[in-house]
Amino acid sequence: MPLYIYLEDHNLTYCQLCNDVFCWALLSSCRDLMESIFNRPPSISEDTLQYIVFPSPEHACSEASCAALGTRIEAMILELLPKSFLWHRDAFELKMYPYLPHEASPSTYASSSEKKWKLEGRMRVGDSINDEWCVVWLWKELTKTLDIAVR
Repeated sequence: MPLYIYLEDHNLTYCQLCNDVFCWALLSSCRDLMESIFNRPPSISEDTLQYIVFPSPEHACSEASCAALGTRIEAMILELLPKSFLWHRDAFELKMYPYLPHEASPSTYASSSEKKWKLEGRMRVGDSINDEWCVVWLWKELTKTLDIAVR
């Protein structure tokens, strides 16, 4: 016995499993919406910090300059933390990524055709609230001396 029975007169389909009637045309029109809901990239877990560093325009326009800024930030973090400091789960990290189209504002930069760069990092902190607040403190200290915005 078929699971679905098509009712031609009304352009409907009857499902014998759930005793429900539905319209395939409506379902197919909603397919794009459903795919956009369920085919998302995985979100970060609750015990993960994510930080994005937006450099000043002169550092964002050059890959080498942005990489140098990332190296400088990592060196400053090592200076700020005690030598024997251990993170609860993951260590502090920064990686360089190009701006997404909606992040690069043409009013901020001279040429919108140039590739803009930013620094990003993720860090699992687990149950350690101290690691979370340590990272917040580090970014607070770094933004005092560097021309960066951190989200």
